[in-house]
Amino acid sequence: MRNLFILFASLTISLSACGQTRNEAVAALRQGLIETNKQLPITAAFFTMERMEIKGNDYIIHATIDEEQMDLDQYIANMNQNKSNLFSLAAGNNKDFADLFAKSGLNLKFSVIGKQSRRKGEIVLSGKEINSPSTGNYDAKEYMKEIVEEMNADLPEDWGDGLTLTSVFIEDNYICYKVKTDGSVITIALLKKAKAEGTEMEESIIEEMNSMTEASEKLFVNYLRKSGMGVKYIYWSSNPSDKVSFSISPATIKAKVKEQKYY
Repeated sequence: MRNLFILFASLTISLSACGQTRNEAVAALRQGLIETNKQLPITAAFFTMERMEIKGNDYIIHATIDEEQMDLDQYIANMNQNKSNLFSLAAGNNKDFADLFAKSGLNLKFSVIGKQSRRKGEIVLSGKEINSPSTGNYDAKEYMKEIVEEMNADLPEDWGDGLTLTSVFIEDNYICYKVKTDGSVITIALLKKAKAEGTEMEESIIEEMNSMTEASEKLFVNYLRKSGMGVKYIYWSSNPSDKVSFSISPATIKAKVKEQKYY
């Protein structure tokens, strides 16, 4: 079904939202629907996209489901449990469409009818939900600021091996993690030696970012890439002057950290 939405996004008008008012964004989306509806209906597996319209404050996708292949109630329940993914699916790779839709403030509504039973169901993603971090359509730097605030609320955090994360902050376009070591396992001297010997620490951190399993972790990685920020780990001990830091530049993150699929 994802391929169907990518096709839908490619059919919509490709305009930039930059400098447009909300009303202009809505008007552009209306214009795009004229051409899009000429290409409908489109069917993929059990799902047929019939037509689309803007009605009031809703951008409505009318669709039918072949109930011999998919139970309508199950489909609606599954989609409502994964609402945050709907906008990403609908926008596909069309960033202009995603930006334009976000600027419009419209709700995204899927109005679905069972082909055999003619029963109806709806999935609605509000304009507020569309402009939330989980949809991927949110200001990246603002998201990173919010994440830093959330992380600090749960500190200090035990990292094991005598390491404790004591604070997280943004400085000079880097997300900085300040980590205290008690020297029982990992000493500042050991960390300085590792830094002097090359890029092993950097490669280890990048590998960890590329191996995230939780959706929230993958979302963080995506926004880190999108924000154009780097990361820095500052290790310190009870002696304030005894510290060492490891940095990964924004350019390195962009080049080596992969975009994550979190749906």
